[in-house]
Amino acid sequence: MANVGAHQASIVNPAVPGRNPYRYKNVIMGLAITETILGVLSIVLGIVLVANKNEVPVRVCHSYPVYTCHVLFTIYSPKAGEGLWTGIWVLIAGILGIFASRNRPSSSVINAHMGLSITAAVFSAGQVAAGITLVFYTANVEYLRTSIALAAFGFISFVLCIVSASFCCPHHTVAIGTLSCCGAGCCESNGSDQQVVYVQQPPQQVVVSS
Repeated sequence: MANVGAHQASIVNPAVPGRNPYRYKNVIMGLAITETILGVLSIVLGIVLVANKNEVPVRVCHSYPVYTCHVLFTIYSPKAGEGLWTGIWVLIAGILGIFASRNRPSSSVINAHMGLSITAAVFSAGQVAAGITLVFYTANVEYLRTSIALAAFGFISFVLCIVSASFCCPHHTVAIGTLSCCGAGCCESNGSDQQVVYVQQPPQQVVVSS
């Protein structure tokens, strides 16, 4: 009689926690509503800056060359309307984010929200730079406050748009069930890993008769 050891391989699928479809929906909804509000506020500030362009040159410059101040406030800054154009991009990104956080969003809406959020973030960075520049060049209290608010809203919009764009890819995977246009590098995977476990079986007794 001899003992024969045996090994048996079994495949075990570990438990995968269920994905909540509202996991990213609520986050994107909150970010989108905030972006919409900031977009409207930036548009209002941009309109204020453009409306006051004729009063700026004679009142706001101090300790800077007259030509530099004239070019900055009469040619570049007020007519450019940084808050106005940036606010439009942020507003559109926020509206698309609201549609992207619906119960059954489409893939195109989520991808569009991600793309416009990135674009709005770029414009928001420009709004921050413009607002800071206006702060250094202005001596008028009212215009100074508007410039500070312009820079602050631009910075907040920049952060929110970047965060919102980063949530679009995993939200697309959870809500749609497929990878987004950004690929598998940043998205959640729907695949499940398999684990191979080798189980030691008790030795078997084999009777050998002569």
